[in-house]
Amino acid sequence: QRKNIQVIINISQGLKNNFVKSWVEFLEQNSALDGRWLFINDETNVEQFYAAADIALFPTRANIPDKEHYKAMKFGCIPVASRSGILNDTVTDIFDDMISGCGFKTKSSLLTKENANEIYLETLSKALNLFINTNSSWNLLIKNAMNYDYSWNFEIIEKYNEIYEFI
Repeated sequence: QRKNIQVIINISQGLKNNFVKSWVEFLEQNSALDGRWLFINDETNVEQFYAAADIALFPTRANIPDKEHYKAMKFGCIPVASRSGILNDTVTDIFDDMISGCGFKTKSSLLTKENANEIYLETLSKALNLFINTNSSWNLLIKNAMNYDYSWNFEIIEKYNEIYEFI
């Protein structure tokens, strides 16, 4: 069993954010999840942190302007994301696809949910539980994340061409 967890929280206004506050409270109340958490500014060059971390949190309610989760995955740092925008399209939840899953996603989008904190914490709890109790599944997640194919396949390009021709 793993007992030391390092989680990177890369979010603007870090500790002033309600999501972050609720995570910290949750983690402080659960001694089984003792570990190291690192809060960094969203303008920091994060590759070195992702390389040393196990989990990266992406609780955004809307589409993110950059591809930070790709950086995390490249270094084997597993994303915990919401089902919205590019995160929904590019992070495959391990519980949706046990073979090629590369992260964790909330059950639903956080855009219109009043209980968004609880939805995200539920997903984070699943991630932490898998990390602590199932080494083989966690190692598969790392492998899938690091081997994720970021390129566009021909089928996707064809769909864009069809839309373009239609317009």
